[in-house]
Amino acid sequence: MHRQGTENDLYWVAADGSGMSDTLFAGPTIQTGPQFTSDGKTLLFAQGEYDFGAGGRLSDIWTMPVDSPRAARPLLTNPFSESNPRPSPDGRWLAYQANET
Repeated sequence: MHRQGTENDLYWVAADGSGMSDTLFAGPTIQTGPQFTSDGKTLLFAQGEYDFGAGGRLSDIWTMPVDSPRAARPLLTNPFSESNPRPSPDGRWLAYQANET
């Protein structure tokens, strides 16, 4: 199954595996840990890059309406690294990992 883009992009395909995968979001750096909100309308993910000088990965939490991938935007940004976003079932809270001390 051929797809355009890179291994750093986000893709989606029918849950039964039928059809081709399509690029959902192609960003300038790697995207990881995608999670849908419970209503299935929004995708949360971490986007970042490796900063070998700082000794690790620097990433921020992004949000993207599934019906409008071009509207993806940063949700949580700071000088630290945030990853693995997990929305609460009611959508009111967001849990994530960070290297901030």
